[in-house]
This record gives sequence, C-alpha cells and structure tokens, in this order.
Amino acid sequence: MARREHRVAVDRKPPRNAEARIRAWAGEGATQKGIARSLGVSDETLTAWMDRHPELRAAMDEGREAEHKVLHNALFRAAEKGNVTAAIFLLKTRHGYREGDQTGIANKVSVTFNVPGAMSLDQFKGRTIEPADD
Repeated sequence: MARREHRVAVDRKPPRNAEARIRAWAGEGATQKGIARSLGVSDETLTAWMDRHPELRAAMDEGREAEHKVLHNALFRAAEKGNVTAAIFLLKTRHGYREGDQTGIANKVSVTFNVPGAMSLDQFKGRTIEPADD
C-alpha cells in the first residue's frame, strides 16, 4: 500500500463555519487530527489555518476547555459520592498527593550502569571497565 503524502493546502481557506465546528468538535473530545479529517484537510493544513487565523486557535482552546470542565466535574462528582479511585486521582493530579512514606526520597542515591552489548568471550577477555566521568 503506497503511503499518501500529506501536503499543506496553503491556498485553501477554512470553510465559513470552521470556527463553530472546531469549537464543537473539540468540546466533544475530538483530537486535532480528527477535526482536520472532519474538515477534509490534513492535520498540517489545520495547524497552518490556526496559525493564520487566531480565532480558529481560540475556538480549539475554548472547545478543549469546555471538555476539560465536563470531565473534571464528572470526576469531582464521582469523588464526592464516595468513588475512592476518583478521589485519589484528583488528590494526586490536582494537589500533588503521593502515597506512602515520602520522608526518605530526598536521601536516595541513583546509580546508573552502562552494560556493553553482547560479545563473545574472546572479545570480553582483557577488557577493563572505566568509571564514567560525570
């Protein structure tokens, strides 16, 4: 199957109702790539349109923010009704909550080993391993 080239349609203009359509689709959770397909253009063309027409970028942002509010409110309501998983998720993502005792985290040491790739015994014999300079 031949790979189709995606070119930016520089000379194409967005349809008249693109702003409202982008806002609505983004608000329903559509990805930028999905919105581009729905408009009949490549993702690159939609990006170029949003660069040239700030109102299209604003419509995308407004739609995504509307979706974010809906999802957050649903998750928040679930947590309020006793959904422990939803409550823990909100604590972790919104308030930096971490499970368990975190007192020793600052004192942990990280060691990285650089292991050579596979080699025969003859290749390995006589090699010395030098410490890495950090």
